[in-house]
Amino acid sequence: MNQQGPLVAGLTVALGGLYQLTPLKKACLRHCRNPLHYVLNGWREGRLGAIRMGVEHGFHCVGCRWGLMVILFGVGIINLFWMGVITLLTFLEKVLPTGEYFSKIMGIGLVLLGI
Repeated sequence: MNQQGPLVAGLTVALGGLYQLTPLKKACLRHCRNPLHYVLNGWREGRLGAIRMGVEHGFHCVGCRWGLMVILFGVGIINLFWMGVITLLTFLEKVLPTGEYFSKIMGIGLVLLGI
């Protein structure tokens, strides 16, 4: 891994950045930023309904964040600096009023950083 480490890190950062630019990321982020719409329109009764809603919401969460999480595998899972960066980026794209726009800018920046 020592010789190929920088290549692997660059590829995973670029891959995470490319995912930020996809329509799937945009759809998942829209759901993540406003889950109340999902609760009001996708309500399921009973315990199985609650499990189904939780699983569906979980898929949206994974769809929204896997691109950023894959970066951690390339740069080091226990690297505190990158954990902090990914946490900050995740927080900002979720709470900023321009989160979807920020996500695109972040994606372009990550692709450039990866290259």
